[in-house]
Amino acid sequence: MGKIWSEIKKPEKYLKSSLIEFFTFEYCALPSPKYEAQAFQTALGALKMRFNQNQPENLFSSTRNQARVPMDGYSYYVNQMWKHILDAKDLDLPGERTLAATHRC
Repeated sequence: MGKIWSEIKKPEKYLKSSLIEFFTFEYCALPSPKYEAQAFQTALGALKMRFNQNQPENLFSSTRNQARVPMDGYSYYVNQMWKHILDAKDLDLPGERTLAATHRC
């Protein structure tokens, strides 16, 4: 991800910015579904709960996610971000929140 961030075209004011100023990364490991099927299902259930908007400290809670994009507009928001990144546009990522809100309404 760092290599991609360093190679994309950014506006002048973001040239020295780091990737973690805009994105939060988390990694998780799951047991093998083939060799530890029960442990895999348990870990998968716990991971699934982190995507549940009704759970405290979910991945999309306002204390964790600075974008504060509504859950039903999240996929649209992410698709638009990647479209901008791939097209090497000006990376106006906060502006995508407006597009997600428009799409949602």
